[in-house]
Amino acid sequence: QDLAGYDLLVIPIIVASILLPPRVSVLLWAASAVFVVVDLGLAAHGATRNAVRPADRPPFLRSYPVVVYPLVLLSVVAVISSVAARSVARALTGTVVSIHP
Repeated sequence: QDLAGYDLLVIPIIVASILLPPRVSVLLWAASAVFVVVDLGLAAHGATRNAVRPADRPPFLRSYPVVVYPLVLLSVVAVISSVAARSVARALTGTVVSIHP
């Protein structure tokens, strides 16, 4: 329940992939991923999140099980929105890929 706020980080990635050059959406994805890792790794956590964090790892690595979901979500959305935006850009410029030689 504490991770719902990280889901909102996909919105700027989608908007950037539609409106801006592809490099910007990749940089925005990287910045979002770094933010999630640093925020979950360094922030103080409540009892619910501490219950899923392994105690045998160093403090920063204890967040690994929690960090996986937001990172996978950000990565999947970034790839899908980038592919979709490039497909639309090709369609608008009139570039046609022929299936038959």
